[in-house]
Amino acid sequence: MELLIFGAIGLLLLAFLGSVIILIGRLAAKIIGFATGGRSDRAKWEARARYVTYAGLLLSLAYSIYGAMYPSDDFFLAEFKEVTLREPPFSSKIVAKSASYPDLHGDYCSYSRIELTPTDYSALLGEIEADSCFEPSEEVGSDEQQEALKAVPVIPTEKSFTRPKPGKPDHHLTVKFLSGGKHVEVSLCVT
Repeated sequence: MELLIFGAIGLLLLAFLGSVIILIGRLAAKIIGFATGGRSDRAKWEARARYVTYAGLLLSLAYSIYGAMYPSDDFFLAEFKEVTLREPPFSSKIVAKSASYPDLHGDYCSYSRIELTPTDYSALLGEIEADSCFEPSEEVGSDEQQEALKAVPVIPTEKSFTRPKPGKPDHHLTVKFLSGGKHVEVSLCVT
């Protein structure tokens, strides 16, 4: 049932966006037509303006959809900050990542494995252990974690911490410190 509703909303949104693109294209054609005045090739310039506008808007839409489906490393570094309440160290390098697209209720999960220098790893571990916002946790996985781990080797967890988000019991924030002293895994799920 949810898939049917999601499909119907998607079709309505697609029809709306198509209408907006057509209207903007026609507006651009009218502006070019006005600017070209009484020239004999006015219709040709109007058509060109309309098609260039259509192409530009469709490319912008495609880029936005791609960015939503395949988030950049900046998205995962922002998730690091959300989970740990700290800026990511400069040495942070995303080595594995996966995120689900939010559903109709806004539920989604994101997972990333981040490589740090041993110094940054130790400093972050010390800060998290001393922070009363975090509590030790059990090993918990997600579909996003399983998807991301297909590309990298499994590393045993040394320590794992969760942080409740005040006023939002449906937010599950986890940071795991992996054996070897240089990798952390950050997971944020909204259910």
